[in-house]
Amino acid sequence: MGASFMAESFVTVVMGGADIFLGTAPAAAILGVIKAVLTG
Repeated sequence: MGASFMAESFVTVVMGGADIFLGTAPAAAILGVIKAVLTG
């Protein structure tokens, strides 16, 4: 659980950047949708 969470968090921040409103939050939303579709 912990390692998986850290990996997902790292990927979200790298994709979105440091700005929480314009980068990280939208990236988290997009990655969440992708994960939901892929995991069914």
